[in-house]
Amino acid sequence: MESTIENNNNLEPSTQKRFHELDTLRAIMMQLGIVLHAATFYMITPVKGFQGLHDPESLFLFDIIKSLITLFRMPLFFLISGFFGALLFKRKGFSFMVKNRLNRIALPFTVFLPLTYPILRISFHLIINPQSSGANDTESVLSLLWPPRVYHLWFLYYLIAFYIAAISLNLIYCKLFSSSTQLKLNNLFLFFSENTTGHMAIPIAITTGLNIFWALVDAPLAFKTSSYYFTTFLLGWVLYKNQKTLYQLTSFPWDKVAVGTTSFFIFLAVSYHDSNSFPYILVQELTAAIATWNMLWGILGLFQRYLSSPSKAGRYFSDASYWIYLIHYPIVALLSLSLLHVQIGAVLKFIIVVSVTALSTLVSYHCFVRSTFIGQFLNGRKFPKEEFPISYHPKSRNNTKDSESPSQHKLA
Repeated sequence: MESTIENNNNLEPSTQKRFHELDTLRAIMMQLGIVLHAATFYMITPVKGFQGLHDPESLFLFDIIKSLITLFRMPLFFLISGFFGALLFKRKGFSFMVKNRLNRIALPFTVFLPLTYPILRISFHLIINPQSSGANDTESVLSLLWPPRVYHLWFLYYLIAFYIAAISLNLIYCKLFSSSTQLKLNNLFLFFSENTTGHMAIPIAITTGLNIFWALVDAPLAFKTSSYYFTTFLLGWVLYKNQKTLYQLTSFPWDKVAVGTTSFFIFLAVSYHDSNSFPYILVQELTAAIATWNMLWGILGLFQRYLSSPSKAGRYFSDASYWIYLIHYPIVALLSLSLLHVQIGAVLKFIIVVSVTALSTLVSYHCFVRSTFIGQFLNGRKFPKEEFPISYHPKSRNNTKDSESPSQHKLA
């Protein structure tokens, strides 16, 4: 998806800029799912709910890789989704947005869930129980009608709920508050976001408070994750209305990445300490929040600094990312299963799984998706078969003719 926004808060909507860096960043975050899910098979510590789902040749290195990616990947993803969601809502209106989200999120979720679930279910069952011939036949047949788990497609499931909630809150907000009150609230947001301490301290405090609350009440994981990701989604929605603030929030990106990385390793050390006391919970959640928000603003800043120009390759991989996201996990699971008893070391297995998955998903996209009805279904149009990201064609960011993209409303 390539999207456009107003140049600043005072310009008319017809004067637009495209955020190429956000398109590229979102695509990379989606494709990082390959690395994340491959790493889970070679971790020493099993993922909660997937005990036993790991290769005998495991390394703590992959615990670190998985924890680090998890820290910033989905918060970034939901923040960008909220930003582009607000763009779509403002530019196209309520009716268009509802129809578009149904076509681009709800329908792919409904189609790909029953297609991917049986492969994942059987692969996981064979990894955990290698002597078994497969999952229970009755369960597998029934799961084709409607799978009981969504696995990696939980992101689409959350997005559907978040869009419903965000649109409802936006309509309520506009009904409850007058234009003058909305302006005062917006100025209050600008005051805190333009202040270095404010734009870091407030999200860190909110995130830490929410996570500590859910930890103390021992709430289900879904409560913690949904409230956390909805917070980042809403922040992205609000940032669309204050687009200049996005550049201020992402200043000094290398410094923020350094602080985030340092905080991450502190968080990692604390999280492996076996204690449920409040001081340890506080330190764990606080260091996680500091790491997350510094990494989030830092990575956004780096993409704005180095990848803000249009690129044919960037557009291509942005278009391909949705397909890659949808089908990569079954491929990762099958490859991990096939290498389960091959003694070549966890690192080499990981490299093989990531490389083969990335290559196969990209080739399948180019050959069977990009210029077919599947591409039409996912991206809203078919692309020329011969089009491939070979060359780089820089264009002006202010070129309004280039403001619309074939995949603009693919996945916000």
